[in-house]
Amino acid sequence: MSASAVFNKSWEDAASDNEIFLRNASCLKNNNHTAVRECLYELKTCQIQEAIPWNDYPNWRMDDLLQLPTNGRFAGALAVVDKTVVSEAPLVAMTKEEVNDVPLIIGTTAQEADLAPDETVFVSSEKYRSRVKERLSTFGFNASTVESVLQMYNETLSDASLPSLQLAYTSMVTDLRATCPNNKVAKTASEGFKSPVYRYVVTNRPSNSLNLFGFPSTFASHMHVGPGGILWLPK
Repeated sequence: MSASAVFNKSWEDAASDNEIFLRNASCLKNNNHTAVRECLYELKTCQIQEAIPWNDYPNWRMDDLLQLPTNGRFAGALAVVDKTVVSEAPLVAMTKEEVNDVPLIIGTTAQEADLAPDETVFVSSEKYRSRVKERLSTFGFNASTVESVLQMYNETLSDASLPSLQLAYTSMVTDLRATCPNNKVAKTASEGFKSPVYRYVVTNRPSNSLNLFGFPSTFASHMHVGPGGILWLPK
């Protein structure tokens, strides 16, 4: 449910990322692994918190997961291919039939990002369009492509009784960050598994707005579970 699709970080990449933490904690001991380990064990809780590289790559804080991404600023992988516990990137292993072949079900909600989005985007159509152009342009999208995206995710998605810019923006963010990546995982699994693979999306809205993190979530957001459409991916 609402899983990441990033599983391919190598042990070497993870070690390089962790050097930032080691340096901040003053535990980078010239490749002396014993000294590094002892230093880490001696850290106090406050020292650990202060050493975490919240604003460095990968985006450890993950404070924009509910927003359109900026090119070059992404969250770290949730699994590290260390060649011991995780011997190969899961999406690769699936295609090689090197994983447990069991029935698999993968789910997301239609507006994952509606949990706590940036409310300033919903102030006006101009603000909404400006944010979309700003973020998508970092990926090299030209004006014509951005305009096509804005036509797909526009104020007509909702009726007059519901906040339309909120629905358009959170749907766009969710499709980019959750729906499409999990579609990729499901498709890859369906091509490698003999067992059935199911992909579902929760589309129903809560009867009343949910306010878990200071924002009135109106749509099918992350943590909102209810009936949705289930798609079976046949062989």
